[in-house]
Amino acid sequence: MNAQFYYRLIRGFLSEEKAMPPHCDRETVIYSDEIFINAGDPISSLFILIKGNVKIKSVSTSGDNAIIASLSAPQILGITEFLRKMDTFGASVYADGDCQVIKVSVTQFEDTLNEYPDSYRILAPYLASLAIQNMNESESRLILNNEERLGLYLLNSCRLKTFPYYIRDTRERIARNSHLNLRTLYRYIDEFVEKGLLSRNKNRLYITAEQYRKLQNRFSQLV
Repeated sequence: MNAQFYYRLIRGFLSEEKAMPPHCDRETVIYSDEIFINAGDPISSLFILIKGNVKIKSVSTSGDNAIIASLSAPQILGITEFLRKMDTFGASVYADGDCQVIKVSVTQFEDTLNEYPDSYRILAPYLASLAIQNMNESESRLILNNEERLGLYLLNSCRLKTFPYYIRDTRERIARNSHLNLRTLYRYIDEFVEKGLLSRNKNRLYITAEQYRKLQNRFSQLV
């Protein structure tokens, strides 16, 4: 795979031409819910998403998950870390339904940019649109009501986990992640328990498989 191939891919798939990518023997199908980038892994390759959708997942210090973005093809996953010269991925990525990616080594991507400087001009509007999307998603989180913010936190925290799932974040961390004050959080925890959306054993909060399904039915459209 040479630099010309990747330049054609970037120019055709990300620019106004919207050309389909050329055939590539390294195209890989990622199956639904499969994690193919793990936060903290060394950045040896970038992943060009040419088909499908993915979700970006961050991990708190306690190990709980939060979905911070939903992206659709075309995307270059890892481009932000690459441009910032980071050594590791800052978040995990998993497939939201089957998707197709092309794996590009960092060295090959650098060679492409060096050999075809025009790639930077093509990448600029793409990176701008990605930044706007991130800002819009952050803004949408702010317009949710208190119940929706807590429901979304609970839904994301136990995604891809086995049940019953015990929430490891402290009440203070839950409040920060849900943009609630502690008093409001305790009130909504009581309401969620009463509605069968959450369980409590003494001071521990946990979610059963049935409660996860209820959370999905009620809050999944917010993700």
